[in-house]
Amino acid sequence: WALSLVAEERPQLVKPHLKVLIRQLDNPDLSVPVKRHLLRLLQFVEIPGNFHARLIDFCFKILKSRKEAIAVHVYAMTVLFRITAQMPELRNELSIMLEDNLPYASAGYRSRAIKILKHMEKQFS
Repeated sequence: WALSLVAEERPQLVKPHLKVLIRQLDNPDLSVPVKRHLLRLLQFVEIPGNFHARLIDFCFKILKSRKEAIAVHVYAMTVLFRITAQMPELRNELSIMLEDNLPYASAGYRSRAIKILKHMEKQFS
């Protein structure tokens, strides 16, 4: 939790530790709170290209899962959205996934998904 607050205020302090933090996402026993805070902090940090593949895979798995907590979904979609700024070829896949999940989504998921879809529409049109 504290680390995600640092990332929000001073993302440059987290950047040297990204490799270690992102590697934690591969841990199958990662608790929901740790997963949530790792994704939360990643939404504030510029992600170098060498981590994109791992994060894209992880975040799409999160969004496909019906078992994940809503906050984990919300932060995963934000991380993916930020990556689409550098990799616009992903925006269609992300928008399809978000739109497909909207009818079944919670209010929190729906709210963030709609915001991201609107930003994507503006940003990439």
